[in-house]
Amino acid sequence: MYNDVRISTNYYDGNGNRIYRHLGKPRKASTFNKYSEKATTIEIWHTGVHSFSVEIFKKDSQGRWVCNLKKNNDGFVCDCLTKKQTLMHIVTMKVDEDQAEAIIRQEVEESMEAARNAISWCKEEDKDDEDGRYWLSAYHGAQVYRLIVKDGKILGSIPGGIHNSICGNVNMISWERALLAAIEEKAGSDYHLLKADGSGTYFFLRYEEDAKYLHTEIYDVPDLQHGGLHTNIEVK
Repeated sequence: MYNDVRISTNYYDGNGNRIYRHLGKPRKASTFNKYSEKATTIEIWHTGVHSFSVEIFKKDSQGRWVCNLKKNNDGFVCDCLTKKQTLMHIVTMKVDEDQAEAIIRQEVEESMEAARNAISWCKEEDKDDEDGRYWLSAYHGAQVYRLIVKDGKILGSIPGGIHNSICGNVNMISWERALLAAIEEKAGSDYHLLKADGSGTYFFLRYEEDAKYLHTEIYDVPDLQHGGLHTNIEVK
Protein backbone atom coordinates (compact mmCIF):
# COMPACT_ATOMS: atom_id res chain seq x y z
CA MET A 1 0.00 0.00 0.00
CA TYR A 2 1.31 3.45 -0.90
CA ASN A 3 2.19 5.44 2.19
CA ASP A 4 2.34 9.16 1.47
CA VAL A 5 4.68 10.33 4.24
CA ARG A 6 6.94 13.26 3.52
CA ILE A 7 10.21 13.52 5.41
CA SER A 8 12.06 16.78 5.92
CA THR A 9 15.01 17.89 8.05
CA ASN A 10 14.95 21.24 9.85
CA TYR A 11 17.92 22.98 11.48
CA TYR A 12 17.20 25.46 14.31
CA ASP A 13 19.41 27.92 16.17
CA GLY A 14 19.32 28.62 19.90
CA ASN A 15 16.47 31.13 19.48
CA GLY A 16 14.22 28.64 17.71
CA ASN A 17 14.75 30.20 14.28
CA ARG A 18 14.96 27.78 11.39
CA ILE A 19 18.35 28.03 9.67
CA TYR A 20 17.71 25.62 6.84
CA ARG A 21 15.29 22.96 5.66
CA HIS A 22 15.69 20.18 3.12
CA LEU A 23 13.58 17.22 2.04
CA GLY A 24 14.46 13.78 3.30
CA LYS A 25 16.74 12.77 6.14
CA PRO A 26 20.30 14.13 6.37
CA ARG A 27 22.23 12.52 3.55
CA LYS A 28 25.32 14.40 2.38
CA ALA A 29 27.80 14.97 5.18
CA SER A 30 28.95 18.24 3.62
CA THR A 31 25.45 19.70 3.68
CA PHE A 32 24.85 18.41 7.19
CA ASN A 33 28.10 19.89 8.52
CA LYS A 34 27.40 23.26 6.92
CA TYR A 35 24.06 23.80 8.64
CA SER A 36 24.46 21.75 11.82
CA GLU A 37 27.48 23.88 12.78
CA LYS A 38 25.18 26.78 13.67
CA ALA A 39 22.28 24.66 14.93
CA THR A 40 21.32 23.68 18.47
CA THR A 41 18.44 21.42 17.42
CA ILE A 42 17.78 19.29 14.36
CA GLU A 43 14.25 18.03 13.74
CA ILE A 44 13.36 15.31 11.25
CA TRP A 45 9.66 15.62 10.43
CA HIS A 46 7.51 12.73 9.20
CA THR A 47 4.33 14.27 7.78
CA GLY A 48 1.48 12.11 6.51
CA VAL A 49 -2.06 12.83 5.46
CA HIS A 50 -3.37 11.98 8.92
CA SER A 51 -0.19 11.73 10.97
CA PHE A 52 2.81 13.69 12.13
CA SER A 53 5.85 12.67 14.14
CA VAL A 54 9.21 14.24 14.77
CA GLU A 55 12.68 13.05 15.73
CA ILE A 56 14.48 15.74 17.73
CA PHE A 57 18.29 15.60 17.76
CA LYS A 58 20.43 17.59 20.18
CA LYS A 59 24.14 17.56 20.91
CA ASP A 60 25.34 15.57 23.89
CA SER A 61 28.42 16.35 26.00
CA GLN A 62 30.64 14.66 23.39
CA GLY A 63 29.30 16.72 20.49
CA ARG A 64 27.23 13.91 18.98
CA TRP A 65 23.76 14.55 17.58
CA VAL A 66 21.51 12.21 19.57
CA CYS A 67 17.78 11.56 19.82
CA ASN A 68 15.19 9.33 21.43
CA LEU A 69 16.95 8.32 24.62
CA LYS A 70 15.25 5.22 25.98
CA LYS A 71 15.95 2.34 28.31
CA ASN A 72 15.75 -1.34 27.45
CA ASN A 73 16.93 -4.54 29.10
CA ASP A 74 20.53 -3.73 28.17
CA GLY A 75 20.51 -0.21 29.56
CA PHE A 76 20.20 3.18 27.87
CA VAL A 77 20.32 3.56 24.09
CA CYS A 78 19.65 6.39 21.67
CA ASP A 79 19.70 7.21 17.96
CA CYS A 80 22.74 9.08 16.69
CA LEU A 81 23.41 10.98 13.45
CA THR A 82 26.74 9.52 12.36
CA LYS A 83 29.04 10.25 9.45
CA LYS A 84 30.22 7.29 7.38
CA GLN A 85 32.59 8.42 4.65
CA THR A 86 30.65 11.17 2.83
CA LEU A 87 27.14 10.23 3.99
CA MET A 88 25.11 10.59 7.17
CA HIS A 89 23.36 7.66 8.82
CA ILE A 90 21.14 7.24 11.88
CA VAL A 91 22.49 4.45 14.08
CA THR A 92 21.44 3.13 17.48
CA MET A 93 24.14 3.29 20.11
CA LYS A 94 24.50 2.48 23.79
CA VAL A 95 24.70 5.34 26.28
CA ASP A 96 26.41 4.84 29.62
CA GLU A 97 24.19 5.40 32.64
CA ASP A 98 26.01 8.46 33.96
CA GLN A 99 25.73 10.25 30.64
CA ALA A 100 22.09 9.25 30.24
CA GLU A 101 21.23 10.51 33.71
CA ALA A 102 23.04 13.78 32.97
CA ILE A 103 20.91 14.24 29.83
CA ILE A 104 17.75 13.44 31.78
CA ARG A 105 18.57 15.82 34.64
CA GLN A 106 19.20 18.67 32.23
CA GLU A 107 16.02 18.01 30.27
CA VAL A 108 13.93 17.70 33.44
CA GLU A 109 15.21 21.08 34.61
CA GLU A 110 14.44 22.64 31.22
CA SER A 111 10.97 21.04 31.11
CA MET A 112 9.66 21.85 34.58
CA GLU A 113 7.63 24.90 33.60
CA ALA A 114 6.04 23.04 30.67
CA ALA A 115 5.29 20.10 32.97
CA ARG A 116 3.59 22.39 35.50
CA ASN A 117 1.47 23.86 32.70
CA ALA A 118 0.51 20.37 31.48
CA ILE A 119 -1.24 19.64 34.78
CA SER A 120 -4.78 20.86 35.44
CA TRP A 121 -5.50 21.12 39.17
CA CYS A 122 -8.95 21.07 40.73
CA LYS A 123 -10.10 24.45 42.05
CA GLU A 124 -11.78 25.31 45.33
CA GLU A 125 -14.82 26.91 43.67
CA ASP A 126 -15.71 23.65 41.90
CA LYS A 127 -16.54 22.01 45.22
CA ASP A 128 -19.90 23.82 45.12
CA ASP A 129 -20.96 22.26 41.80
CA GLU A 130 -24.58 21.14 42.20
CA ASP A 131 -23.81 17.76 40.62
CA GLY A 132 -20.78 17.14 42.81
CA ARG A 133 -18.28 17.52 39.98
CA TYR A 134 -15.46 18.95 42.11
CA TRP A 135 -13.04 18.03 39.30
CA LEU A 136 -14.46 20.40 36.63
CA SER A 137 -11.28 22.47 36.36
CA ALA A 138 -9.32 19.28 35.71
CA TYR A 139 -11.70 18.17 32.95
CA HIS A 140 -10.98 19.17 29.34
CA GLY A 141 -13.39 17.22 27.19
CA ALA A 142 -13.47 13.70 25.82
CA GLN A 143 -9.89 12.42 25.77
CA VAL A 144 -7.40 10.28 27.66
CA TYR A 145 -6.30 11.40 31.13
CA ARG A 146 -4.03 10.54 33.99
CA LEU A 147 -5.84 11.41 37.21
CA ILE A 148 -3.83 12.57 40.22
CA VAL A 149 -5.60 10.94 43.16
CA LYS A 150 -4.95 11.24 46.88
CA ASP A 151 -7.03 10.41 49.96
CA GLY A 152 -9.97 9.28 47.83
CA LYS A 153 -10.20 12.49 45.79
CA ILE A 154 -9.05 13.75 42.41
CA LEU A 155 -6.52 16.54 42.95
CA GLY A 156 -5.89 17.20 39.27
CA SER A 157 -5.32 15.62 35.89
CA ILE A 158 -2.88 15.35 33.02
CA PRO A 159 -5.02 15.81 29.90
CA GLY A 160 -3.74 13.54 27.13
CA GLY A 161 -1.95 11.33 29.63
CA ILE A 162 1.81 11.23 29.96
CA HIS A 163 2.65 10.44 26.34
CA ASN A 164 0.26 12.81 24.58
CA SER A 165 0.98 15.75 26.89
CA ILE A 166 4.68 15.92 26.03
CA CYS A 167 5.83 19.43 25.24
CA GLY A 168 9.12 20.73 23.88
CA ASN A 169 12.37 19.10 22.81
CA VAL A 170 12.49 16.39 25.43
CA ASN A 171 12.59 12.59 25.48
CA MET A 172 9.82 10.59 27.13
CA ILE A 173 11.90 9.50 30.11
CA SER A 174 12.72 13.11 30.99
CA TRP A 175 9.15 14.29 30.40
CA GLU A 176 7.69 11.67 32.71
CA ARG A 177 10.18 12.58 35.45
CA ALA A 178 9.40 16.28 35.01
CA LEU A 179 5.66 15.58 35.34
CA LEU A 180 6.19 13.53 38.49
CA ALA A 181 8.37 16.26 39.99
CA ALA A 182 5.73 18.88 39.16
CA ILE A 183 3.03 16.75 40.80
CA GLU A 184 5.10 16.23 43.95
CA GLU A 185 5.60 19.99 44.31
CA LYS A 186 1.89 20.30 45.02
CA ALA A 187 0.62 16.86 46.04
CA GLY A 188 3.58 15.38 47.89
CA SER A 189 4.66 11.81 47.26
CA ASP A 190 1.68 9.79 48.52
CA TYR A 191 -0.59 9.86 45.47
CA HIS A 192 -1.77 7.59 42.65
CA LEU A 193 -1.80 8.20 38.88
CA LEU A 194 -4.83 6.50 37.36
CA LYS A 195 -5.64 6.06 33.68
CA ALA A 196 -9.06 7.42 32.78
CA ASP A 197 -11.19 8.60 29.87
CA GLY A 198 -13.38 11.67 29.72
CA SER A 199 -16.96 11.66 28.45
CA GLY A 200 -19.59 14.34 28.87
CA THR A 201 -18.27 16.10 31.97
CA TYR A 202 -17.31 12.92 33.81
CA PHE A 203 -14.26 10.72 34.25
CA PHE A 204 -14.37 6.97 33.69
CA LEU A 205 -11.54 4.86 35.06
CA ARG A 206 -9.80 2.55 32.61
CA TYR A 207 -9.22 -0.32 35.05
CA GLU A 208 -11.64 -1.75 37.58
CA GLU A 209 -8.85 -2.42 40.11
CA ASP A 210 -8.29 1.34 40.38
CA ALA A 211 -11.83 1.90 41.68
CA LYS A 212 -10.60 1.35 45.25
CA TYR A 213 -8.86 4.74 45.17
CA LEU A 214 -12.01 6.77 44.40
CA HIS A 215 -15.76 6.82 44.98
CA THR A 216 -17.14 5.23 41.82
CA GLU A 217 -20.25 3.68 40.35
CA ILE A 218 -19.69 0.54 38.26
CA TYR A 219 -22.33 -0.49 35.74
CA ASP A 220 -22.66 -2.19 32.35
CA VAL A 221 -23.81 -0.51 29.15
CA PRO A 222 -24.29 -1.87 25.62
CA ASP A 223 -21.07 -1.95 23.61
CA LEU A 224 -22.16 -0.48 20.29
CA GLN A 225 -18.80 -1.11 18.60
CA HIS A 226 -18.07 -4.71 19.58
CA GLY A 227 -21.44 -5.95 20.77
CA GLY A 228 -22.27 -7.31 24.20
CA LEU A 229 -21.75 -5.19 27.28
CA HIS A 230 -19.07 -2.72 28.36
CA THR A 231 -18.31 -1.95 32.00
CA ASN A 232 -18.27 1.74 32.93
CA ILE A 233 -16.37 2.80 36.06
CA GLU A 234 -17.75 6.29 36.62
CA VAL A 235 -16.10 8.62 39.14
CA LYS A 236 -18.73 10.11 41.43
